[in-house]
Amino acid sequence: MGGGGEGFTLHTPGVPEPIHLFQSDGKVVLAYGDAAAADALAPAETLGDSQDYRDAEEALGGDYDLSFYLAFEPLGALVAGANKDGDKLRSAFGITVK
Repeated sequence: MGGGGEGFTLHTPGVPEPIHLFQSDGKVVLAYGDAAAADALAPAETLGDSQDYRDAEEALGGDYDLSFYLAFEPLGALVAGANKDGDKLRSAFGITVK
């Protein structure tokens, strides 16, 4: 995979696409196929742009930064976040359901 990063590409019989593992521009990418690797570095849309992700942020409330997001399409998502208030660290967990 071009682009100035460091890593390696695995080509194996029986697997139609190459598997890339590399670091570039502060990102670590594990991708199946050239298109997925390129999209990881320059996506047309980010996860934060999706309505599902915004719904997950809203499920935690405005005081928490989303730190964990696991989607179960088409059911919903499991989310977690944290907020530091002085020397106190508060955590929140939520479930979104479609």
